[in-house]
Amino acid sequence: MPEIVKLLFKDSLVSAELDNGEVLNLSYDAYSQYKLSSGMVIQGDLYSELYEESRKTECRDKAFKYLAVRSRSVDEMEKYLRKKKFSESQVAETSGYLNDKGYLDDYEFSRGFVKSKMKSGKYGADIIIRDLYRKGIHRKTIEKIMKECGAAEPDMEKLYELALKKYNSLKEKDNRSARVGNYLRSKGFDYDSIKKVLRRLGEEDL
Repeated sequence: MPEIVKLLFKDSLVSAELDNGEVLNLSYDAYSQYKLSSGMVIQGDLYSELYEESRKTECRDKAFKYLAVRSRSVDEMEKYLRKKKFSESQVAETSGYLNDKGYLDDYEFSRGFVKSKMKSGKYGADIIIRDLYRKGIHRKTIEKIMKECGAAEPDMEKLYELALKKYNSLKEKDNRSARVGNYLRSKGFDYDSIKKVLRRLGEEDL
């Protein structure tokens, strides 16, 4: 049976080094609950309980590091943690904890995502909706956010600027207007808006 040879106290956890070389990273609550101490022999079911607590602590730690880069959807977070080989119960516990604390919120994540895409002016509604679906956002949430942010209709001035930039990059190319149209469609803009922009380009005789 493994024995605790050293306890290391860190900012947010306690690391218990065992005589078999294993390290269990535990919350302070778990440390207090199990009354751990150096020289303590871990018997029977206690090891399984401490191992599970350690995995939960490591799962949360991975989640916070993943969130430090940028905000995430619930689906993104859960897929990431599964790839890190955490169990379904560990993933669910961490996801629930982050939800309760407000670190994961699909509504706020989606609102920020849509506003960022709109601000760039480089993506139309079709691409924004597709990307939200890929991030696991529910259809009703997508519909609500798109309506609230006014994302269904593109900013025509930004769309024109995007089209003009592409048009000017196609000098010496045949069918410049058609190429611009295909480019804008690939960015998720609707046909009617694309037609209006192409008409404007033509009227300015570029």
